[in-house]
Amino acid sequence: MLLNYTYQNIQYSISVNWNGLDGKSSIHTAIVEQLSALHGRAFMAYWNIAQQLDEKADKLYSCIYLFNDQHYAVPYNPKNRDYFLVAFSDYCTCLEVGFASDYSPQAQVLLHIFQTIQNILQETVGIYLVDHAYQNKHFKRSRRKETRLELIKEPEPSYEFETALLQMLEQLNELQRRWVVKRFILGQTYQEIADEEGVSVQAVRYSILSALKKLNTLL
Repeated sequence: MLLNYTYQNIQYSISVNWNGLDGKSSIHTAIVEQLSALHGRAFMAYWNIAQQLDEKADKLYSCIYLFNDQHYAVPYNPKNRDYFLVAFSDYCTCLEVGFASDYSPQAQVLLHIFQTIQNILQETVGIYLVDHAYQNKHFKRSRRKETRLELIKEPEPSYEFETALLQMLEQLNELQRRWVVKRFILGQTYQEIADEEGVSVQAVRYSILSALKKLNTLL
């Protein structure tokens, strides 16, 4: 993952992986390590905060994915929605409290970078909630006694669902609607959308994030 930031009026870019070799989130601590190597040990003062954020991110993703030899989605469970929202709230609180009243140059750089990650997680939340609403209304569930896990059988989208989806998309402006369709239905990347539309990746990401927030209020 490529992250851009400005430090001492100079622009930099760093590339970090989201997960470590153990499959757990390590992006926050990896950022602190790289900035410490590039700009000095003062950044290591934020190692504990970064470690806590990695743990919070892991908790969030554990509500969606199971990590083993393979990476696959947790079977649908209505109760999981509450756990998921609490996990995201914990992450946001940790970030806010960790940098409260700290105006050092190092803190401001890290806060800017970590807020970029927070925006990505918030987008994940929006996608999860839209998907959850679909599953809650249109998936039939059955239990297997030997695993005690819910199995999901996906029916053909009903007329009611298609109508509801169209009505939700109509609440977006033309630009948001077009970009949401490109991103989540056509599967295009932010970069591909930005290149086609002649805008920055940041503009695409911000517009889609705003659209997801609006869609979430309609669920």
